[in-house]
Amino acid sequence: MRWYSRIMMGAASLLMAAALFLPSELPDQRGYPQPRGLTLWKISLKAPQYPEGLGMIISASGMRGAGKHDIDSVNNLNHYIGMKTIHPDSILEVKTVPWALGFFTLFGLGVALTGSRKRRGVVVRFVDVVRRVYHVALLGVGI
Repeated sequence: MRWYSRIMMGAASLLMAAALFLPSELPDQRGYPQPRGLTLWKISLKAPQYPEGLGMIISASGMRGAGKHDIDSVNNLNHYIGMKTIHPDSILEVKTVPWALGFFTLFGLGVALTGSRKRRGVVVRFVDVVRRVYHVALLGVGI
C-alpha cells in the first residue's frame, strides 16, 4: 500500500471517530441541547398545524426530537396514517451505529498502520475478535 493511500485511510478513519465524539451543532433556536456526536440525519417536517415545525435528529449517540415533544407529535401523526410509533430505544440501527463506527474506525486505522501484505493478517484477526465481542456483548449470542 502506498504512503498516500495509508494517510488517506487513516484520515478517513479519524473522521469516522469524529462522528462519535465531536459535538453535533450549537443548541437550536429553541434552546434544546444537541446529542453527543455529529448529526448523521436530520428530519424536518413543516405543516400549518405546527408553525415551529417538527423534527428528529439522529446522531451516533441516539435519536431525539428537535423539540421537547416532537417525537410524540410525530407518533400522533403516524397513528393517523397507520404507521407504528417511534421508540428510539427499540430501533436496532440506532443502538448499533456507535459500534459500527468504532469498528470501521479501528479497522481503518489498522489497515493504515499495517501497510504491508504480510501484516494484514493481524488486521483480519483483530476484525474477527471485534466481531466476536460484538456478538457476545451487544447481541448476547455466543459464537
